[in-house]
Order: sequence, then C-alpha cells, then structure tokens
Amino acid sequence: MTKWVKMRQEHLEMVMNWRMQPDITRVMYTDPILTLDMQSQWFERIKDDPGQLHWITVKDGIPIGKTSLTDIDYNNKSCVSGNYIADKEHRTFENAITDAYGILKVAFEHLGLNRLQAEVMGNNPRVVELNKMFGYHVDGVRRQAVYKYDIFHDVTVLSYLKEEWDAGKFRHKIKNLEIEL
Repeated sequence: MTKWVKMRQEHLEMVMNWRMQPDITRVMYTDPILTLDMQSQWFERIKDDPGQLHWITVKDGIPIGKTSLTDIDYNNKSCVSGNYIADKEHRTFENAITDAYGILKVAFEHLGLNRLQAEVMGNNPRVVELNKMFGYHVDGVRRQAVYKYDIFHDVTVLSYLKEEWDAGKFRHKIKNLEIEL
C-alpha cells in the first residue's frame, strides 16, 4: 500500500537530507546546502500557500520520497509536478507508475485543472522516456536552461491534458494509493 501524506514539520529533516543526496540533486536545478532552520523557514512560507501541495510518499509504512504540485494556477487551470523517490531500493517501475497516477488524479480530479506540466533536466533522459510512456507530450526543450557542474543543461518540458486523462490515455489504474488532501 502506498500513501501520500501531507508534508508536516516532522518531515522536514528527512526531506532536507533527501534533497541533499548527490543522486537526487544531480537531476534538480540546484544543489542546496540546507539547514533545519532553512527548511523550517521554507515550510512556513509554503504550508498554507494554495499554489503548492507537498506530500511524503510512504510505501508499506516506510517514507520513500516526495511528491509535489507547484505553480498551481486556478485561473489558467495548470500546475507543475515534481517528485522523486529518495530511497534507491524503491526506485521501481511500480512506484513510478503509482506516483504518476497520483499526480494526474489530484491535478485533474481533485483540483479540476486542465494542464499538468513536468520539467526534466537533460541529464535525466530515462525520466523523459518514462513520462512519454505514461502519455505525456513533449512540448519542447528549453535549451541550456540550467547551468550546473560547469556545463549548461537542457530542460525538456512535457505536459498532460485533462482531455487525455478523460480519454484514458493513462492506462494504469492504481487502486493501492491513498492520498491525503
């Protein structure tokens, strides 16, 4: 059973440590050096922000990653998704499908949005392919959009539309996911 629990104060140290893991930061826009005080300040800014939702992914009682919807724009009915599985042993196709399904379900069924966007750095081509396999459309590439490790990285922008969700383009139906809203 997989659960998404709303991110809480007690998760901050764990998320901070995850976010500074080299294999996680490698595919993120930044490589932050975080402190618990910085995490607390960030959490205070975002916890009641209607433009952001953050969850901890818990698999069989074990926290394994983080999922978020940010830049939620209710006027234009769009948002940006983000997620990672921090625990390497849980980076499985099954968990990727579960997270993808949950992100789409919340965006389209719970928030009533029309467009979900994902952004993937060029050094993470497997995630681009995974998103395409799930039915995401490649909107384009922001060339040399991120400067990191003394080189520029492209960013692939992908999207999924509500009409695609309604048409059943996402073929996987996940029953073992509980989402705290």
